[in-house]
Amino acid sequence: MRTVLRIWGLAKPYWRQLTIAYVSLLAGMALDLTLPRVLQNTIDIGIAGKRPQYMVTAGLIVLGIAVFKALLSFGQRYFSEWLAFRIAYDLKNKLYRHIEYLSFSFHDSAQTGELMDAHARMLAEAEREVLTQAFTLAEGNQAKAARWLGFSRFTLREKLKQLGLHPDSTEAGPEAEG
Repeated sequence: MRTVLRIWGLAKPYWRQLTIAYVSLLAGMALDLTLPRVLQNTIDIGIAGKRPQYMVTAGLIVLGIAVFKALLSFGQRYFSEWLAFRIAYDLKNKLYRHIEYLSFSFHDSAQTGELMDAHARMLAEAEREVLTQAFTLAEGNQAKAARWLGFSRFTLREKLKQLGLHPDSTEAGPEAEG
């Protein structure tokens, strides 16, 4: 329950959009309930009563309901998504502000340096794998691999050097010794 109240606190500034989303949802549900009644009257009055004009009118009513329901559904989805993104954005900013104002002793005890180091190692390993695969698929052609990766040839060579791969070897691939 506390979580719901906290989320409600984040949603309060957007009460208008929240209201529009809920009204759209409820109106769409009400239209879903009216459609069977319209179809029932079409069968009872239009077909059984042999009144073709009523069937045309009912058809136009069903079409109008469908169009209005589509508009309501779009509004409900649009405002629901908008609210979700705004609340997530506000929550992220609130978290960042909280972390920003924590004391240095917290960051020292949280071992953020080790976390950053682990993150850097994982990123380097992923880069190494991507560069190796691109170089292999390009059959050692540095220009082709660089183009595929969106790098200049110079940038590719620098990245290969940084990761301990050998850019000069074109036959055996980047992991070749020499």
